[in-house]
Amino acid sequence: MSREPLNARVSSDDEHVALTSDAENGRSHFGTWRAPACADQGHSQAMPHAFADKHPAFLTLLRHHAFDWVGGVLAVVAGFAVGRINPNERSFFPTDDSISYAWKDDTYPAWALAFPLPVFPLVLFILVSGLVRKRWDEVHRATLGLLVAGGMTLLVTNVLKVSVGRLRPGFIDACLPDPALVSLALSAPPGSARSLPPSSCTGPASRIINARQSFPSGHTSYSFAGLGMVGAYVWERVSFGKRRRGKRGAWFDGELRERGRRVSLIAFEILGVLVPVMGAALVGISRIEDNKHHWSDVFAGALIGSLSALVAWVYFVREPVKRRD
Repeated sequence: MSREPLNARVSSDDEHVALTSDAENGRSHFGTWRAPACADQGHSQAMPHAFADKHPAFLTLLRHHAFDWVGGVLAVVAGFAVGRINPNERSFFPTDDSISYAWKDDTYPAWALAFPLPVFPLVLFILVSGLVRKRWDEVHRATLGLLVAGGMTLLVTNVLKVSVGRLRPGFIDACLPDPALVSLALSAPPGSARSLPPSSCTGPASRIINARQSFPSGHTSYSFAGLGMVGAYVWERVSFGKRRRGKRGAWFDGELRERGRRVSLIAFEILGVLVPVMGAALVGISRIEDNKHHWSDVFAGALIGSLSALVAWVYFVREPVKRRD
């Protein structure tokens, strides 16, 4: 029979009770920390740092990103201010077929996009991350990213519009150039065609200013910025992107082992990404059909909006999520 060391024995019931009391209060006789036995004492203990930082308070995040919020708001204000500047005025040729289309009303007026583009993503963030996932820190980051993406898009788009001053496809119809000056330009000898100065326009001033802001397409850039954030959000929150990066194991993990359910989920995720992007693309196509933009204007607008959404998502949403996961 092995003999127990004297220093490991409990010599009395009082010492045993004392050790038991210490252990129940979260500390063993070896001095190591234990979870408290009583549930009501859990909140009085300091949480491990990793868990405490997993769901930071909304106000804490707001203070941490205060400069980002200010920068986003300033970008929006600056974008609107630049948009009120009269664009660069170009001379034009009355025989230029690329600007001789009929002036048409917008299929999607600016006011019809100004409200839903920021509101729809915000409602989606609140419903999914806030009410379902109970992650208001995600709502904060996604909303901040949406603001920054919108501010960058608005500022870059309007700076290019007023500095380039490209004429819309329906410019001549909006300009209504002076017939006498048009006749003079058309009667010029071959090889010496005359362009018309900006002052030759007799149409409404507001329409003429609008007709000089073809590049890039603002409708398209704003649509791709707002709906691009929606597509990135769906991609991230349904975890399709995480599985591709190997963050949640193989394709056949967990409840997705059944082939039918796996294919169904993949199809849902792809549709969730494509539908917002296709909506933004339809807005851009409508601008070409309305004779308000050349195809290159729409392409540039889609590029500006997509890049703004990508930068905002990676910087404000994707990277914090990646570090947390």
